[in-house]
Amino acid sequence: MHRQVDMISRKEGHVQWIEGLRGIASTLVWIAHVTRAFDLDLYSPVSGEGLRPRLLQLPFIRIMIQGRLGVIMFIYVTGYVCALKPLALFRRGNYEAGWRCVSKSALRRLPRLLYPSAIATTLAWSATQLGLFEAAKMTDSYYLTQTVEDKLPLYSAIRELFFAIFKTWTGGGNKYDRHQGTLFELFRGGMYVLLFVSATAKVQAKFRMGVSLILWAYLWACGRPYFMQFWWGVFMNDLHNSRLSQRISWSKSRYIPFFGFLSVAVGLFIASFPESRIELAPWSHWQNQILSAIVPKDSEFPKFASSFGFCLLTVGGALLPGYTDILSHRVLVWLGKRSFAVYLLHGTLLRWLLTWMVYGNALSPNLQVQQPGSASSKLEYAGNTWLLFCLPAWLGLLYGLAEIWTRYVDTAAERFTSQLVAYTRQEESKELSLV
Repeated sequence: MHRQVDMISRKEGHVQWIEGLRGIASTLVWIAHVTRAFDLDLYSPVSGEGLRPRLLQLPFIRIMIQGRLGVIMFIYVTGYVCALKPLALFRRGNYEAGWRCVSKSALRRLPRLLYPSAIATTLAWSATQLGLFEAAKMTDSYYLTQTVEDKLPLYSAIRELFFAIFKTWTGGGNKYDRHQGTLFELFRGGMYVLLFVSATAKVQAKFRMGVSLILWAYLWACGRPYFMQFWWGVFMNDLHNSRLSQRISWSKSRYIPFFGFLSVAVGLFIASFPESRIELAPWSHWQNQILSAIVPKDSEFPKFASSFGFCLLTVGGALLPGYTDILSHRVLVWLGKRSFAVYLLHGTLLRWLLTWMVYGNALSPNLQVQQPGSASSKLEYAGNTWLLFCLPAWLGLLYGLAEIWTRYVDTAAERFTSQLVAYTRQEESKELSLV
């Protein structure tokens, strides 16, 4: 039985494109946060009325700096991966092994996420207490000043550290590393997917796909654009293993690649929807009118646009031959294997090291002579040219630390999680103990 599970795991484990997608997602996330910190104007379609758009403000290209697709990719991959092995076993009629896989995955999810995130929170907390974020507090960047906490007395600081770690997993957010707020959604959504997969184990794949789409539409109506992607991941998992997908891959029709490219292009255009000054560009104003008609009132239109656009991207990818080969490129796979470390570390390094490199040390003499009650001086941004000059060194350190983190912290987290699961699970045994 266990040998069969291992064989299926190896067979399903060839999906290197999942790692590649994680690599793209983590890259989009850190680019988005660097953009928010140093050039928030790029989130508009144009910088002002009557002005020409800058290069990174144009449709399609602006996706690189918006970051929403990065978060959506992480959510989609979570839904896809949580369903991957159990559904593979269920399709072969091996229900007991599939349910054991669900049980093991459910036990692993929280400790596997909590262990590294708690260490990352402690690092951000330590940087706060050591004053490494003081430069960020004195900048003219709204993003940097709003994501930095004040130093506290030691007892209060230790208490706030434990509160931050706890609130990360109750939906209250993490005051020391606000990027970790997504982790709770990934944990919660993954558990919902495991429950759904377990409940539909003996349901035919075509009907499970229908239920996944119904849940996707229900969450659309509820105004949950990101949460929709968990069920889209389950749907695409079944679709990729369906006879329809096989017929598409074997088809010689010229129309299938055409519709694939069209779906990708439309998806990228929709996902380009800006966050502010929407009315200043004809293309974003037109998109806003359409979204107003189909999206629930008072919803976050940019998130809905990216979520729906990504759905079209995945449909287009399923119609295009060789898309998995592109996502399985060794560079993307390398980035993907370090994606969790990059996600956890980039915020702290952004508010500390990159801020110091771009703005200068906040402890410079001209800032030390401020009088109490006087208007606080602000460090002035040195410009995008200097930022681009600083980025290679910062990225080298970020990915160097991510490599170390992946080798040691992630390995320790995996070992701890495996031992915890082995200790808590009730394994089958020929000789059952009475105790």
